[in-house]
Amino acid sequence: MKDGEIVRYDFEVYAEDVLIDTSIEDLAREHGIGDEDTTYAPRYAIVGMDGLYPGIREALMEASEGETGEATATGAKAFGDRNQRDVVYKRYTDIARIASQQEKDVDRGVRLDIDGRIATITLVTPSRVRIDFNHEHAGKVIRSKVHVVEVITGQDDIIRAILEINMNSSEGFEFSVEDDILTMKVPSPVSLDPAWSSLKLRVVTQLRRYSGIRNIRYVEEFFQKTEVFPEPEVSVTTDQPTSVESPEDTASDIPSGDPASEVSPEDPASEVSPEDPASEVSPEDPASEVSPEDPASEVSPEDPASEVSPEDPASEV
Repeated sequence: MKDGEIVRYDFEVYAEDVLIDTSIEDLAREHGIGDEDTTYAPRYAIVGMDGLYPGIREALMEASEGETGEATATGAKAFGDRNQRDVVYKRYTDIARIASQQEKDVDRGVRLDIDGRIATITLVTPSRVRIDFNHEHAGKVIRSKVHVVEVITGQDDIIRAILEINMNSSEGFEFSVEDDILTMKVPSPVSLDPAWSSLKLRVVTQLRRYSGIRNIRYVEEFFQKTEVFPEPEVSVTTDQPTSVESPEDTASDIPSGDPASEVSPEDPASEVSPEDPASEVSPEDPASEVSPEDPASEVSPEDPASEVSPEDPASEV
């Protein structure tokens, strides 16, 4: 293959003739390294650029479309030589704390991130743990084998291949080309990924170089979901003291009729008390009854002014 060509290929990688990775599912299961979480499918690559593993680039340059290529790498061109200084002992309690933070156990073969470096636990004792900062395949001969499935030539296929190479997936990306302008809509999860900030420039550079498109427009959208809360239901229950009318509360106990036209039976101002002297004429009240003994209301038979005496000289001529 030639530098700059974009290809889709299958691969097999061996360390000291032991299969350590492949894109072929049946082969992985055959060698006991199958993983349910791994997507087994051909990968994309730009010929001449570094590949997934040492030797991939050289193997692709040796192959042609539909053919197989193979290359071997050792030492610095592979995973480096082993350095005994990178094998150290740590206190068990320190390693146990780091493993707990990473939700891992302190067992042989477990790999931990310690101060930004990947280390493998190789020995565990009650007081100390031996860890190895060397790459797990350091000092081994790496053999890479590739099979070129196809050469990518279409513009849309090249765009999608470049996304696969840089983002490991083109899922969710939407793009169109019009008037020599590539408009690419970026999925929201990718836009929120801090790695995208540095990768987007590399994607632009590769798109311009390998697809021939000079103008690229990214469309990134950020939406905030608005939660709609249902209106609360208003209900009156006897369990809620605020919704129960107290029989003692005369202000809230208003009849359904017109309050101005109905007098509450409990309202002292609307009932005439039988004992109220202002609302009832007492039979003993001298102002409301003419006493038979009252001289002003009765003409006494003995009153000289109300009777003409036969002896009165002024009444007789």
